[in-house]
Amino acid sequence: MQRAGVAKFFIDLSLAAFGRIAGGPAQAAVISSALLGTINGSPIANTVTTGAVTIPLMIRAGFPRHIAAAVEGAASTGGMVLPPIMGAGAFIMAEMTAIPYLEIIKVAAIPGILFFLSVGIMVYFESRKLGLRGLDKEDIPRLRDVLKRDWYLFTPVVVLIVSLFSDFSPEGSAVHGIVATIVISWFRAETRMGWREIWQALVNGGKDCLFVAALTGAVGVLIGVLALTGIAIKFSYILVEL
Repeated sequence: MQRAGVAKFFIDLSLAAFGRIAGGPAQAAVISSALLGTINGSPIANTVTTGAVTIPLMIRAGFPRHIAAAVEGAASTGGMVLPPIMGAGAFIMAEMTAIPYLEIIKVAAIPGILFFLSVGIMVYFESRKLGLRGLDKEDIPRLRDVLKRDWYLFTPVVVLIVSLFSDFSPEGSAVHGIVATIVISWFRAETRMGWREIWQALVNGGKDCLFVAALTGAVGVLIGVLALTGIAIKFSYILVEL
């Protein structure tokens, strides 16, 4: 999705919607990180993608450097808990509790929204405290133009969500989202993905999955040890006695 221009669309959309209000660049950082968090559960990737644009804007708007970094770091970290694509913790929970991933993202939706709402509120008060204004009109894109040009980039996210709620497996839903992303990338010449770009995107996605795979594999070994040795039952007994 990043290669197809979805990440840039989220950033432009956030700047167009919130760039003019007090502390607009910081609010745009929060919203763009939330939107990107729906398709990317990696805080590092989220920070690198959105922070490269929003942190310089926040500093230029008058935010101290440490506050600009803190806002972007907090917002990008929150992407781990925002469905439908969450961080490694959600997959570990599904592995350890045998609860379907779909149920976990249903429960996580409201807390994830509340997290970003709280970050946005703190950014607003911090902006008022510092007496900061929004960006100038000529420095931000027009919301109407952004939606008119790039509205179709929402398609992969919609396909992913619909697939998950249509009882497809997380893996099958991911495949649907990938196919939709490749198709929409062909709509414009600057984002069109050829075989080389598709291969590179798959390689990068595979590298991002290694972290989750390593954690879930380690959790599987841990669960097996606890079950075979009976330690889990003993722990349960101790907790009941307490």
